[in-house]
Amino acid sequence: MSSNSVIIPHGAGDPVDVTIASHNFWPELSSNDFRNIMRVGGTIPNTRVEATLIAAVIAVNKELQKFRLTWALYAGLEDIPADQVAGISIYVHQYQAAVFNNAKADLVERYRDFDSTNDGHDEADKLEETIDDYRRKSRENIRALLGNPRTTIELL
Repeated sequence: MSSNSVIIPHGAGDPVDVTIASHNFWPELSSNDFRNIMRVGGTIPNTRVEATLIAAVIAVNKELQKFRLTWALYAGLEDIPADQVAGISIYVHQYQAAVFNNAKADLVERYRDFDSTNDGHDEADKLEETIDDYRRKSRENIRALLGNPRTTIELL
């Protein structure tokens, strides 16, 4: 290969929208919404996005199990009386944000090992803060759904 050659990476193809459904109380989530909102490009395979979203839904639903049982008299999260933003319950927005941020943290964590050069390690170290930010945003949205404050401060 000559030094003037250009290598164009092969993408994973056009993203296929997959609907992630769990317990009927929780809203269905779209993999394309996740890609668009969280800026996940087409180089990440559809199967990886789907698997990551499923894992995030399982994790968030597990943390919100008591919440779901508390509101069991309602058919779904969107039926619980709450303020609306853009015609959608704030609870639905918070649930989606919790799942999407959890999933994005996992993707960033898994894809940080692409480059093992010194530059790659430096970039991976920079991503550590981003991963923590995504996890923090997920936790904040879960706490908001539970009605808990964002932080707990205890005097010693």
